[in-house]
Amino acid sequence: GRFVPHATNMPQPPNAPALPNRVSRRSMITQLLYTSASRHPRGHSSDFEILQDALSHNRVQGVTGYLLRDIGGFCQVLEGPAEIVEPLFARISGDPRHSDVVLRMRRQVPERGFLGWSMGYASLSPEDSAFLATCFAEGAGGILLAFERTIQVGSADT
Repeated sequence: GRFVPHATNMPQPPNAPALPNRVSRRSMITQLLYTSASRHPRGHSSDFEILQDALSHNRVQGVTGYLLRDIGGFCQVLEGPAEIVEPLFARISGDPRHSDVVLRMRRQVPERGFLGWSMGYASLSPEDSAFLATCFAEGAGGILLAFERTIQVGSADT
């Protein structure tokens, strides 16, 4: 099978700040893609805790993104203002629930790839895990392909 979603789009609550899809050149959106090794097996209670932390923090801070989980680790895209995303990534990097955090991509873009998603979540099949691993091994072009694939997964769930 392909990507198996475990959570659906979590809409922004009524009191959350509006998230613009397009921004001016001066206020580009920062997108980060990283991978990490989980310290617990897939389905462990820490997976739910990570998703809950992301949902509660991201809604308030105006961060959107998608978390992919395979049998041994995570692949996550975060997007939002640089002044929010950069410290968030530093905090995530130090989280004891995972290790071997590798920043695969950081870029500035004029629009979000995951508008409306405070944090999407899907579990990866072994085939999709192998596909992403191949993409990461191919360097910059492969990482962009992996990023685009992650956007496709998020779009398919909406």
